[in-house]
Amino acid sequence: MSLKILSSHLSKVSHKIPLRLVLVVPFVVQIFAAVGLTGYLSFRNGQQAVNDLASQLHREVCDRIIGHLNSYLATPHLLNQILADAAVRGQLQTRSTPSELFLWQQLQSLDSLQGSSLNSVKLLDSVNTIQFGTEQGEYLGAGFERDGSLVIKAADSSTNSDFYTYGTDSQGNRTQLLKVREDYDPRIRPWYKRAVTVEQTVWSPIYVMFSHRMLGITISEPIKDETETLLGVVGTDVLLDNISQFLGSLKIGQTGQTFIIERSGLLVASSTQQQPFYFNDDEAKRLLAANSSDPLMRATAQYLTEEFADLSQIKQPQQLKFSLVHNSNANSENQLLQVAPFQDGRGLDWLIVVVVPESDVIEQITKNTHNTLWLCLGALGLATVLGVFTSRWITSPIFRLSAASRAIANGELEHKVTVKGIKEFRALADSFNQMAQQLQEYFDELEERVEERTLALRLSEQKFALAFRASPNPIAITILADGRYIEINDTFLEVTGYTKEEVINHTSEELNIWANQEDRSRMNQFLAENGEVHNQEFDFRLKSGEVRTGLLSAEIINLGGQDCLLSIINDITERKQVQEAFFESQRTLSTLMSNLPGMAYRGANDENWTMRFVSEGCTELTGYSATDLIDNRRVSYEQLIYLEDKELVRQEIEAAIAQRKPFQLVYRITTFTGKIKWVWEQGEGVFSPEGKLLAIEGFITDITERRQALEALAEKEQYLRLILDNIPQQVFWKDRNLVFLGCNKNWAQAARVENPEAVVGKTDYDLLPSKEIAQQYRAKDLQIMEKNQPEHFIAPKEKLSEDGKKVWLDINKIPIHDPQGNVVGLLGVLEDITLRKEAEEALRVEQEKSERLLLNILPEAIVQRLKQDHWQLEKSNGEALIAEQFDEVTIMFADIVGFTPLSARIAPKEVVNLLNQIFSLFDQLAEKHGLEKIKTIGDAYMVAGGLPIPKENHAAAIANMALDMQQAINQFQVETGENFAIRIGINTGSVIAGVIGIKKFIYDLWGDTVNVASRMESQGEPGKIQVTASVYQRLQDQYLLEERGAIAVKGRGTMNTYWLQGLKK
Repeated sequence: MSLKILSSHLSKVSHKIPLRLVLVVPFVVQIFAAVGLTGYLSFRNGQQAVNDLASQLHREVCDRIIGHLNSYLATPHLLNQILADAAVRGQLQTRSTPSELFLWQQLQSLDSLQGSSLNSVKLLDSVNTIQFGTEQGEYLGAGFERDGSLVIKAADSSTNSDFYTYGTDSQGNRTQLLKVREDYDPRIRPWYKRAVTVEQTVWSPIYVMFSHRMLGITISEPIKDETETLLGVVGTDVLLDNISQFLGSLKIGQTGQTFIIERSGLLVASSTQQQPFYFNDDEAKRLLAANSSDPLMRATAQYLTEEFADLSQIKQPQQLKFSLVHNSNANSENQLLQVAPFQDGRGLDWLIVVVVPESDVIEQITKNTHNTLWLCLGALGLATVLGVFTSRWITSPIFRLSAASRAIANGELEHKVTVKGIKEFRALADSFNQMAQQLQEYFDELEERVEERTLALRLSEQKFALAFRASPNPIAITILADGRYIEINDTFLEVTGYTKEEVINHTSEELNIWANQEDRSRMNQFLAENGEVHNQEFDFRLKSGEVRTGLLSAEIINLGGQDCLLSIINDITERKQVQEAFFESQRTLSTLMSNLPGMAYRGANDENWTMRFVSEGCTELTGYSATDLIDNRRVSYEQLIYLEDKELVRQEIEAAIAQRKPFQLVYRITTFTGKIKWVWEQGEGVFSPEGKLLAIEGFITDITERRQALEALAEKEQYLRLILDNIPQQVFWKDRNLVFLGCNKNWAQAARVENPEAVVGKTDYDLLPSKEIAQQYRAKDLQIMEKNQPEHFIAPKEKLSEDGKKVWLDINKIPIHDPQGNVVGLLGVLEDITLRKEAEEALRVEQEKSERLLLNILPEAIVQRLKQDHWQLEKSNGEALIAEQFDEVTIMFADIVGFTPLSARIAPKEVVNLLNQIFSLFDQLAEKHGLEKIKTIGDAYMVAGGLPIPKENHAAAIANMALDMQQAINQFQVETGENFAIRIGINTGSVIAGVIGIKKFIYDLWGDTVNVASRMESQGEPGKIQVTASVYQRLQDQYLLEERGAIAVKGRGTMNTYWLQGLKK
C-alpha cells in the first residue's frame, strides 16, 4: 500500500520537473565525477611518473656515458696494438728516423680519420702521445702539443738520456728543438713498470699531465721477442678532459649532475666546472669527490662513502635516494641518485654517478597536475553554463538526435532515429538515418580495401625478406647518419665470419671492415654526389684478417622516416685472382717461348714428322730457320734424326701415342753444319673428342754438353767413391733439407744399412733409434748451416756397439757451398776414437789416484805447483824441488805425555789405532782453523800457520787450535778411560819451507823458529801451552796469558815465556 503511494507521489513530482533541469543535472553530475576522477588519477600518475622518469633518466644518462667511454678508450687501445705489432716486427726502434716517421704517421692518420669519421668521439682529443720505451732505458714517442701541433719526443744516448721535444714539418721530419727535460728513464715511469709487472695490456694510474694541465692516463703493453725476453713497452697517453666536456654536455634535469670517480673516491671527470685536481706548493694532487667545492657533488660522494663502507662493494647499478640540507635556508631536498660500475677489462674500475634533485623531476609534473585540475574545473563550469543555456532551446527530439549522433560517432551505424510530430525534426531524422546508411556502406568498402592493401603489403614484405635472406651476395642496411648496422643477411655473416651480435649496432670502422680508407672516402663522395653507388671495386677485411676484393653497390633508402643505406657486395676475389693468373700465365708463356733453350713444336705423325709450328729456338738447335722446317719447305725433321736412332725414335713415339701417354726420348740429330748433337725430347699426342690423333706437340732441347758433363762426372764420382770407401773415417753428406745424398762404406756399416746407395733419400728419422734423438741431430745440423761455420766436437754414439759398449766419435761437420758461396748442404766426417777415449779415461783415473796420494803427503798449494811445474822433477838433480823463505809464520809442536808407557803395555795394533784416532782429531782441527799439518814423529804432532799461503792471523789460528786440542784430548780421556795429557809449545818467526826427496816427497820446515818451538814443547808442562815472547806480543790483546818467567833454552840462552790459558771474554 505504501509503495503505491510513493510511486504515485514520484510520478506527480516528475511531471513537474522541467526538461532543462532533467538535461542539466545528470550532465553536470557526470562532468563533476569525470573531473574529480581525472584530478585524482593525475595526482597518482604524477607521483609514479617521478620515480619512472628518474629511473629512465638515470639509465639513459649512464648508458650514454658508458657508450662514450667505450668509444673514447677504444682508439688508444687500437693504436697500442698497432705499435705492439710494429715493435715485434722490428719496425719500431729508438734512434731510428723511420720509426719516428711511423709514429708521426699514426697520429697524422688520426687527424685524417677524424675528418672522415661519422663517430662523435673526438679521436684527437683522446690521444695525446704514443711512445716506445726499451729495456736499455731509451725512449721514442710522438704526440700533440696544446696548440695541436705534432712533435717528436726522444731520450737516448744521443740526447745523453735527456728528454728532447722537437717540432715537425709537414713530412714528419724533425725541425727545431722545443723543450729539454733532464735525466729521463722510461723504465721507472708508472706506465712502463706496471706493464712489465702484469705482463699484459694495462692502464696506468691516473696522473696530472703538466704539459696540458689536464688529467691523463696511459695504456701500455709489454713487448717480448720469440724467446720471451722483454724488449720494451709501448704506450698511448690519453687525456681525460674530453670526458668532462662530454659529461657537461649532457642535459640532466635542471640542476642534475654526473661525475666519475675511482673506487678510492678520487675524481676522474664531472659535468661541473670542478677541476679533478689542485696544486699544493706547485705539486699537483688528485681531488677526492668528497672534498669538492660543489655542494651537490660533495654531499653525494659523502653519502656514498657512508652508505658503502668500501666503494669496491658496488658490483651492480644502484638506485638510491638521500636528502641534501641547503645551508642558505636549512631546508632539505630529496636527491635521486644512481651509481653504476664501469670496467673495461684492462684495469679500469670506475664508478659513474648520476644525481638529480627530485624537484627537477617533479616540478613540471606538479605544474601539469595543477593545470589539469584548473582545466577540469573550468570545463565543469563551462559545461554547466552551456547545459543550462542549451536546455532552454533544445527539446526532446533534439536530445534524441544528439544521442543518435553520438551513437554514429561510436560506430553504431545501424542505429535508427524515429521522430514524430514536427516536420523539420522528422526530415532531420530521415537525414540522420540516410547518413548512417551511407556511412555503413562506406566503412564496409573501406574495410575491404584495407584488408586487400594489408594482404598485398604482407606479400611484398615476405618477398623482400625472402630475397634479402636468400641472396647469395652479402647485404646490409646501415643508418646513414652514424653508419651503425641495423640489418644484415646470412650471406654477410658467412662471408665476413662475424656473428650477428658482433655486427648489429656497430659500425664498419669499429669492425675494421674497410681495408683501404681511400675506398671508403671515394664511396662517400659518390653517395654525396649521386645518392647511389654501382659496382665500385673495393677491398674489405674479414674477421680473420683476410683481405678480399668486392664490387659494392649502395643506395640511400628511407625506413620509418629515417635515411638508411642499403649495400650489396659481390665478392670477386676468386674472379680477380683467375684474371690476374690468366694474364700472368699468358705473359709467362710468351716469355718462356721466347727464352726456351730449345725448340717447341707442333707436328704431324707422318713419315716426315712434318712440322706445323716451331719456336724461335729452332735455329740455335738445328741450324735451320723455322721457315725451313715448317711444312718441310727445305728439310723435314725426319731427315735430321741420326740414322741409327730413327727407328728407336719412331717406335717410342708410336707406342706412347697408342697408349695415349707422354713420351721422353734421348737421341742424336745432324745439324745444318753437319755437327752431331744429343737432344732430349718430351711430347705427347693431341686427340679430338672422338679420339682421332690431331697432332704431336712437344719440346726438344740440346743436351750435348750436359751428356758430356754427366759422363765426365760419372768418371769423377767413381774415382771419388774409390777414395771415400778406402779411408778409415766415416763420411756422409746431406742437402739443405737434411736429406741424405750419400755416404761411404764405413759410415753405411756403422749406420747398419745395406750399402751406401740405400741411405740416399733417407733422413735422421729413418736411421736413429728415436724421434727425439733425430730432432736433436737435425737441430744441430741446421744451426751449423745457418751459422755457416764448421764445428768439431766429440760425442758418444746413440747406439751401443754389438758388445754393449759405448762408442765415441770424433765428429767434424762442415757446410757445403755452391759456386756462389751459398750453403747447399752439410758434410760430416766421423772417426771412431773409442780406443783413444778408453786410454784417456784410464790415464785420468791414474792421475786422480796420484793426485790424491800427493794431497795426503803435501799441502794442496804445493801439489798444484808441482803439477804446473812437473818438468822440475826431471831437472832437479838432487836439489830441492820447491824452497821458499817465509818471514813470519807460527809453529806448534804437541806431544802426548804418558803415551810411551801406554804403548809398552798394549798391543802394537791397538797403539796404532789409538794414535790414529788422536791424530785424526788433530787433522780435523787443523783443517777447521786453516792450518797446515807438517808431520808426525811418534806421538808428536807438528803444525804451522801462515804457509804455504801467507795468512795474517796465523798466530791466533794456532792459539785457537791449541786450546781446541786440549779440550779434545780431555774428552778423549773421558771416552777411553786412558790417563794422558798433551804438552804444547808455540813460536812465531821466519822459516824456510820446501819439498825434498825424489822417490818419496816430503814438505818440511827449517830454521831457528822451528827449533825454539820444539824447545817450548819439550820444556813445557803437561796440560799447558807454552808460548814465546813473539807469540805473546801477537796474542796479548785477545787472549789470557800468564807470565812463566825466564827459562834456559838450549842454543838460545835465557828466554821469557808465557802460559796460554784461553780467550778473553
